Amino acid sequence: MPKYGTYAPPAGYGMPASGSNSGGGTSASKPAPLPQTQTPQQEFQKCVNDFYSSKPGKVVQFLSPLSLIPAWNPNASKNQADWAEAIASKGSSLAAIGSRGQDMNSIISGSTKVIESTPEAFVSRIVDFLEPVGYALLGLGTVADLTVRSGCTQAAHPAWATFSVGD
Repeated sequence: MPKYGTYAPPAGYGMPASGSNSGGGTSASKPAPLPQTQTPQQEFQKCVNDFYSSKPGKVVQFLSPLSLIPAWNPNASKNQADWAEAIASKGSSLAAIGSRGQDMNSIISGSTKVIESTPEAFVSRIVDFLEPVGYALLGLGTVADLTVRSGCTQAAHPAWATFSVGD
């Protein structure tokens, strides 16, 4: 008998399934591998990575400014490139369209008024309409990002989810 005790595997570990040895002889079976246990940090990171790999997760990554922080999002460098591309292309397009206005000097008041070109006026109205929508989407993306990370934290640390004040 060992001096420090023995290890007892879980019930059924390494045992052949019932009825698998019907020939009457001995069966050389390999023991089943032990389940891999993950640390809470690994469970949390897997949960976050699984979400960001899904279609809704990709939308949240695009809409949440938090996804640009490397410590927050494992895909931060790709998200930074996506945001830079979106901002640069939108900015250059708006600058090209918006530069067509003309300055008109008033002979009555002596002031200058900018007359918008048709494309500039059209784009200006679209931007005026979509700007609040964009801010709302950024807010929703950020809230969704925070919610997912909170859910992943609770999944990785179940004891934290049952904590209540007054216990």
